[in-house]
Amino acid sequence: MSGTSQNPIVRLLQKMRLEPILVILDLIRFGMGALVLVLIGRTPAISHRSLSSLLVRTRGRFHDRVGRLLAALYPPYHFPRRSGVLGSLAPKDLQEINQQLDSKGYYVFPERIPAPVCDRIAEKTRSLDALLCADELTEGTRLQKYDPLRPEAPKYLIDGDDAFDMPEIQGLIRDLSLLEVAQNYLRAKPILTGVGFWWSTAVKKAADESVGQKYHFDMERIKWIMFFIYLTDVDEGHGPHCFIEGSHRAGAIPPELLSKGYARISDDETAKYFPKEKHKEFVGRRGTIIAEDSRGLHKGKPPTDGDRLLICLEFSSSTFGAMKRYKLRAIRDPELAPAVRAYPRIYSNFDLSPLARSQLRT
Repeated sequence: MSGTSQNPIVRLLQKMRLEPILVILDLIRFGMGALVLVLIGRTPAISHRSLSSLLVRTRGRFHDRVGRLLAALYPPYHFPRRSGVLGSLAPKDLQEINQQLDSKGYYVFPERIPAPVCDRIAEKTRSLDALLCADELTEGTRLQKYDPLRPEAPKYLIDGDDAFDMPEIQGLIRDLSLLEVAQNYLRAKPILTGVGFWWSTAVKKAADESVGQKYHFDMERIKWIMFFIYLTDVDEGHGPHCFIEGSHRAGAIPPELLSKGYARISDDETAKYFPKEKHKEFVGRRGTIIAEDSRGLHKGKPPTDGDRLLICLEFSSSTFGAMKRYKLRAIRDPELAPAVRAYPRIYSNFDLSPLARSQLRT
């Protein structure tokens, strides 16, 4: 989106106070992209950019309206009442969670993933190649295994396909308590549209913009919810996740900040518009789960005392937007196969290997 404001034609139209024309053009490109998505399952880049533009130009109101349309087109699944990592959620529990997500944009669950599960995942990451990310590194050029004794970059990003190949993570993506919270917030059948899985290291003390250590807001979908899960203990010195309460709501982020698009925003800038009590910093033991609408302003603080491992799962009501497909190499968790068969839309953003397909048939 930040590139849109650099277009000389767009700047001219803005100077001429013809913003409605820009909105109409974005709506046309969005509509064309929606048709292409239905026909071939992909969103054209120009339509994705228009989606981001509409978030800025309408301050989120367009996304809210289309989100309601998607809820009507894809009404929620009827999940059986079963317990999961979030316990057994009664209707009143779901209502309380949803009310806070709607009003504040986040919810920290009292239940945690068991520590041994977190430790197993963390240990498995040591054998995986990770993408080194930092302001001073060229994007996508260096792969290296995470070594806590010799970190070389502030972020070690693990490939999503590697993440989904772990039985522990497969157990999370078919967990009905997580899925129920996701679809309750979306008011629609959820689709697993993204995963982020990375080590944040204490190699740098200053915030690194490229790895999300300054405030920013996401713009890649129409309506979505994130689950941020700590896989290591996180205190003030281990890179806690931060969020500005209520900033996910339509009109909450002022135009001065929205117009920055994907650019990072300093703490001083956010302090001008949001009081201190709205700046939330989440600490917690490993296994802590935070649900969040990352349309709001958020960041990860740079670790100073030790490294942090985090995974975030994104569920959306549509794949319109960024094209991020994943490969399911094999079914490692025995309960994933029946979940894929029962709730196909949730897993429609996966390409299945021949082995995974054969496992689904048995």
